[in-house]
Amino acid sequence: MAAEDHVDEEGVARLNERAAGGDRGAAQRYLSATLPYLRAVANRIVPAGVDPDDVLSEAIFRLLQKWDEGAGPREFAHTYVIRTIRNIVVDEIRAPRSRNVALRDDAPLADVVAAEKFRRIDLSSDFELVRTAMRALPDDQRRVLEAVVVNGRKPGEVSAQFQRNPAAVSNLLKRAKAALRRQVLVAALSEGELDCQRNATEVPRPPRLDWREHDRGETGIPHILGCEPCQRRWARWSGITSALGVSAALVVVSAVDVPSASAVDDTASESPHARRTGRGPGARRVSLAARRASLFVTLGTVTTGLTLAAVGATTLLTQDAAKPLAHLTVRATSPTVLALQFAVDAAQWRTEEISLTITGGEIRGIPQGWDCRTSAHTLTCVPEKGAIVRTFSVTPNGSADAIHYAVDVHATAGEFTVDGSARGTFPRSQP
Repeated sequence: MAAEDHVDEEGVARLNERAAGGDRGAAQRYLSATLPYLRAVANRIVPAGVDPDDVLSEAIFRLLQKWDEGAGPREFAHTYVIRTIRNIVVDEIRAPRSRNVALRDDAPLADVVAAEKFRRIDLSSDFELVRTAMRALPDDQRRVLEAVVVNGRKPGEVSAQFQRNPAAVSNLLKRAKAALRRQVLVAALSEGELDCQRNATEVPRPPRLDWREHDRGETGIPHILGCEPCQRRWARWSGITSALGVSAALVVVSAVDVPSASAVDDTASESPHARRTGRGPGARRVSLAARRASLFVTLGTVTTGLTLAAVGATTLLTQDAAKPLAHLTVRATSPTVLALQFAVDAAQWRTEEISLTITGGEIRGIPQGWDCRTSAHTLTCVPEKGAIVRTFSVTPNGSADAIHYAVDVHATAGEFTVDGSARGTFPRSQP
């Protein structure tokens, strides 16, 4: 949520009204403002043995579905979510497998907007970590999270799609949630220096909320013990996990559907959980491909075709029914650190070449596993296979007032080529 979107009680009410009228951007901002409060209530309502993150993400999905149908609450929508949480818990208690689960009746049901309970901070960077982590997951894990968590389908409904029985899909979903939770930590740690980035992927599986609860000899922990910036980033991840919930945050960041013209199918069959754009019987149905595209929209642009270009911190997409979806995100996260993520949604693809040009500074170090060559101020590399999640450290050379970057990526996916580029300027150091 951008700084200008920070809202008071009256602003939250206006966002609620707009969301009920079909404004998905307002829905996302409303949920961004209320998510910490809703998670705190979920922690109190949901009994031991049931994951409050899973319950909250389902409750938020049901709210979005109601708004899409034009039947959602026009005020106090957070109380709708809370009541839904309680209903889900009651259903869980009634299930034969959960006879010993007790409802916590001491949990409050808020009937008015408690504005003081909504954190007035910018959560956009936290949500960006979730997006980055999602892109870095293996294809089958990302797809099952999109199908079940984001699009509200049941494992049994997608078993044919995954060519697995419902129990196997449920197991895949469980592994995917755990992987996403850990990958958010990896993404947070990867925002540090090169040695922090290299250590990020070595953290234990599963990571605990407090790094000090791990044995000193566990993989990845020795570096954390001596790195205060990594300790702070671990604490940040712990806050995201406990105060927001990774699954719930994933539903919120996926709330805005921005399909391109080629992604809208007027004749597509509609699942019980399909979302719509517009209102009334003439509303066009949004395909699953379009909803998947919307998951990665931050400041970016949806385009048709495969040649991409952007300026600054931008996520780029390709969108065509027959062509793979590609994502390039480049952000200067500090005056000396550049974060880069790139992935293509295809069963088989590879990055053939990536070049990084720095004007006014020099790149420190070459990513481990990359085959690179340098020429003037440009680093040209053939990276390792798979999604790229890297952070580059840059040292100013003192010859320019500002440091500029240019990133160019060339990849292939079957018969298709993907060419992406991004240009931008590093933020200036504070005096």
